[in-house]
Amino acid sequence: MKYKYTATNRQGKIETGTIDAGDSGAAAEHIRASGLMVVSLKKESGEWQNRLLGIGWVPNVVKVTFAKHLSLMIKAGLPIDEAVLVLRDQADGRFRRVLSDVLKTVQTGRPLSDAFADYPAVFSELFIAAIRAGESSGTLEESLNDLAGQLSKSYELQRKIRGAMIYPVVVLAAAGGPR
Repeated sequence: MKYKYTATNRQGKIETGTIDAGDSGAAAEHIRASGLMVVSLKKESGEWQNRLLGIGWVPNVVKVTFAKHLSLMIKAGLPIDEAVLVLRDQADGRFRRVLSDVLKTVQTGRPLSDAFADYPAVFSELFIAAIRAGESSGTLEESLNDLAGQLSKSYELQRKIRGAMIYPVVVLAAAGGPR
């Protein structure tokens, strides 16, 4: 699998490139072994692979529940990798596959926000930015809780809009139906 990386050398100069490795941990280790410090590491061909595997849309209610539960587990003192492992074991279908990859990425030492960024079709930029802000400020559980609240409000709004659209569709169907 190919990974795109950004790294700094000993003089502080930024270098970019691609590396072929079995997983992100092996890629990061190879980059470090060449005397560079990894700044970012992403799958180069992840988007089309995600589509090929059927990973894409995940219901908002699933992401709301995930954010709430992850927040509670971190607040309770569970390490991030163990919390993701527990939630992965409870997940189904495509979200389980996503969380498996997120777990592998976190176990290699990369930040949680980078692991989520590998799946832009599942996790929005808002989701990733909230996680990144929580990681950098040391308030990840609060960021996750706030994110869950925001996602919940967004989900409720979408549900209300869909509900409001049903009546006009039914009226139009009844008016245009056979007489």
